[in-house]
Amino acid sequence: EFAFGQILWSAKRLGTFRDNQRAHRWQLLGLESLSDKTMLVIGLGAIGREVAKFAKVFGMHVLRIRQSPTAVANVDQQGTLADLSLLLTEADFVVLAVPLTDQTRELIGARALACMKPTAALINVARGAVVNVQALKDALHAGTIRQACLDVLPTEPWPANDDLWDVPNLFLTPHNAWSSLMYLPRVADLWLENL
Repeated sequence: EFAFGQILWSAKRLGTFRDNQRAHRWQLLGLESLSDKTMLVIGLGAIGREVAKFAKVFGMHVLRIRQSPTAVANVDQQGTLADLSLLLTEADFVVLAVPLTDQTRELIGARALACMKPTAALINVARGAVVNVQALKDALHAGTIRQACLDVLPTEPWPANDDLWDVPNLFLTPHNAWSSLMYLPRVADLWLENL
């Protein structure tokens, strides 16, 4: 839900509307429809599957990258990490939902970011070290991609004096995507199931 909230924040320009409200500015903005957009979900475990399901409800075309070739519901096209560069070129939204492994550490660096559309948005609800922060800063400053939403960072909490906080078109949250009033009951149910 949090990942999809970030997608809606991006497509519906909610940050700009909030800025306009604070400035007492009445301004109509052009908004995107999600029904003609393509989402790439990298990692299709429980979180990635839910994001893909939400995307289909909004009529999006869904691509996935997963090591297993097994078909998954709500996915239109699939590939593996070897297909990353190609699939990045097609995506309007890239959602990271992979575990941190040797293969996924800094998976999104300068090379991957250069493959993305200049109108694309990157959403990371996986692990902070999946993204090379300096490469992302550079890409956002250069306009290589449009936006990024990071709920996770390689170091948490992120240093208050770092210039990442001031990067344009970046939305940072403090590793909060997991937070829900349902969290503890769900953990308890899982614990009992495992027991």
